[in-house]
Amino acid sequence: MAEAESIQTFNVIDQAGLDLLVDAGYEVGSEVTDPTAIILRSHALQPDEVAETVDVVVRAGAGVNNVPTDELTTRGVVVENTPGQNALSVTELVVAGMLVGARNLDQAIRFSSDLTPDTLNTIELAKKRFAGHEIHGQTLAVIGLGAIGVNVANTGHALGMNVLGHDRFIGNDNLHRLQPEVKRVKSLETAIGMADFVSIHVPLLETTRDMVNAEMLTAMKRGAILLNFARGELVVASDIVDALDDGRLGKYVTDFPSIEYLDHPDVVATPHLGASTEEAERNCATAAAKQVDEFIANGTIANSVNFPEVQLRRKPESGARALVLHLDEAGILHAITGQIAARGLNIAGIENGSKKLEGKVGTAATLVDLDQQPGQDVADLTAHIAGLDGVMRVVSVGSVE
Repeated sequence: MAEAESIQTFNVIDQAGLDLLVDAGYEVGSEVTDPTAIILRSHALQPDEVAETVDVVVRAGAGVNNVPTDELTTRGVVVENTPGQNALSVTELVVAGMLVGARNLDQAIRFSSDLTPDTLNTIELAKKRFAGHEIHGQTLAVIGLGAIGVNVANTGHALGMNVLGHDRFIGNDNLHRLQPEVKRVKSLETAIGMADFVSIHVPLLETTRDMVNAEMLTAMKRGAILLNFARGELVVASDIVDALDDGRLGKYVTDFPSIEYLDHPDVVATPHLGASTEEAERNCATAAAKQVDEFIANGTIANSVNFPEVQLRRKPESGARALVLHLDEAGILHAITGQIAARGLNIAGIENGSKKLEGKVGTAATLVDLDQQPGQDVADLTAHIAGLDGVMRVVSVGSVE
């Protein structure tokens, strides 16, 4: 690692993660200049806040909708997140939301908060207004089976619920973690039409924005409780209010307050508390710190949303290492290796991967080790590779320059 490597932080990052980076010899802080990496949580990062020296941005959390990923991709900046590190914290809040909705605890708590010594004797008569039902034996539909969705589904099963899971693209790791009793349903309409509780756990993409709209709400079981602890922009707020007002939707429990339903009696809203536990903040920060260190020290890409994952074990005989970030187009890998061969350098190890991007040309990453012999000069290699058509960025790892 170069002595001057620095990492810029936005938001307050848990000290456990910062300590890992400081102990590894990095300069870390919100005011560092010419950073190699950025770590952030919920800060709405703007393109002009990302210095030209930045090679990687890591979100200490799951969603990256606060990061200008499209713009950074064109600049060859890797964007990573830390999925699963806050899964338990979000899962527990979802379960709390189900219980609040099922037992009308929000309204009951407000009633109790307004009691006076003179009205305490009204409790026995008033409590009938807040009668709810058990969640045991009820049907829960989990939409999106990522790390959090799988946890929610498994927890629902453990609580005695009938659980339906819907996800067209569930990964192998999450599929293996899913309890066999959770029934996977191919049709979204079927899943939500059978459920007493619907919990949304999908990322915010252009294809998922406003997915919970009048059409979807009409397809849900009448009186069902909708839980959204993923992203506020997944729902059309006015459609939520309309569905609540006419009784199609029983309650809306969300971690994202909105002006459209601030005072609605059937909305339970918490102030974005999903990952706000000491454990989640520590886990996300340490995971982000380790990913940044692996990227800078070894060129490893992990949990990236815009470039493929690549890693390469270092061999004793290898010298310089370079990470080439480029478009996934024919001929580019050949051109890269051609530049290396033209200088009489031997490739000691190479790893290449590609990633499809929705509606765009995909990206690729080539991590290469060079077997340098005494007297071989690699000083101009980075510049020549960076100048190739389709190459977006070359990151020197070790002694390329």
